[in-house]
Amino acid sequence: MGWIVRLAETGTEGPGVEIMEVSRGGDLGDINNLGITLAEAKQLLAGVQREVSAAQTREHVIQRPVCPCCESGWWPSGFWRRCESRDGHRNADQEEPRCGWWKQGHTVLTAFTDGCPGLRGILAGAGVLEPPILNWLHIAMRLQHLKQVADGLAADDPARAAAKAVIVREVERLHWRIWNGKAKNAPKSIDRIRPVMHHFRSERDSRRLIAPSRKLWTALRALNKSLTGQSAWLVNYAERHRAGLRVGTAITEGTAIFLVNHRMNKSPRR
Repeated sequence: MGWIVRLAETGTEGPGVEIMEVSRGGDLGDINNLGITLAEAKQLLAGVQREVSAAQTREHVIQRPVCPCCESGWWPSGFWRRCESRDGHRNADQEEPRCGWWKQGHTVLTAFTDGCPGLRGILAGAGVLEPPILNWLHIAMRLQHLKQVADGLAADDPARAAAKAVIVREVERLHWRIWNGKAKNAPKSIDRIRPVMHHFRSERDSRRLIAPSRKLWTALRALNKSLTGQSAWLVNYAERHRAGLRVGTAITEGTAIFLVNHRMNKSPRR
């Protein structure tokens, strides 16, 4: 016994698109064998989302929204940014505000990366030769983790309290350095934290959690390795932010997560 699940668009002719095939054998007298499995349900939903999204995208590309600034359509690749009107903000190096739509020949594409090495090849293939910018969102997540671990360090005696104060201060300074384009000075903060870490050596791991001091040092080393290996992609984020330029993909990723959760009827995180 089996079924073929086929998706057909209303108002069109044709047999539609085959999404998946469901086969059922074995003992159907057992109630546990009735219906489809959770894995099959996920596969079915993914297939429907894929086909519906593809069809909607094709239709959207055909319609090509018009830019109110230059009255031209958008580049079919789907990359775009805010279009600045003539009474809006101007770029510092331009006499007239430019159309900000991602149309080939009109503007320069700025790419953000989380460190994926394959992105450079994709950009080069699309004709984008400028190096990507290391996404501030991912740096900020690492820094936030560092701050939380530093705040959780024990301060049950004067020596530990003083050492914790040094660590918390240097983690804040580390944040300031990276944000202001001085990531090359990040090792200075790590070098100032290292001499006071011995005050936490007697900390013991609990049954379920790693000692905060070990988590802190592991996170510091991971951040330093990331900054060193991706130094060419670091910029002065504060300067870009003051100029009204993007420093990361927080808005994009946040919107994507919201839409996915909304589609899946998931409650927002508290």
